[in-house]
Amino acid sequence: AKHNFSFRAAAIFLERAMSTMHDHQDWSECYALSLEVYSSAAEVLFSCGDLHKSMECAEEVIQRAGSIEDKLRGYFVKIDVLTSERRFSTALAESYRLLEIIGCKIPRMLTWLHLHRDLTKIRKKVAGKSFQDFLSMPQMTDILHLSTLRVMDTMSLLWTLKGDSKMAKLLLTRMMLTTLEHGIS
Repeated sequence: AKHNFSFRAAAIFLERAMSTMHDHQDWSECYALSLEVYSSAAEVLFSCGDLHKSMECAEEVIQRAGSIEDKLRGYFVKIDVLTSERRFSTALAESYRLLEIIGCKIPRMLTWLHLHRDLTKIRKKVAGKSFQDFLSMPQMTDILHLSTLRVMDTMSLLWTLKGDSKMAKLLLTRMMLTTLEHGIS
């Protein structure tokens, strides 16, 4: 209850901030503050279970943010809201859209050739490596690569919930390749 109260208090504060900002300025007047307030409101309102208001804030961030990096929190909340509402197909469509914007192509229809190709790439990348080699891999720091992993992780859950474990397996292989190419997260 104490934890939930903190989120509710934060939600009230952020809603007041959005109302004040809406009445007195445009995003262009105070971009960083607007981005932070609306992104935080989307996340906090989601945590409070107010999915409708959370989605409105997420959409505002997606529409008004200037870069993909700034839009990410909005997209993450939007996908989480859709998943919470059990709108798995729509959540997957948004996930594919976000990955395409980031520059990551994932096939929408799986063939065994996709999986075979990915597994072959993984085998080549891990050949001759020790467990210690993997432990000493560099840390992944690029926000787009980290976001790609987060979206693919959500998508693997969504495909599993939809009953398609083959797509979930493809996403897991793509996550492994991303990690092998860009570092551990």
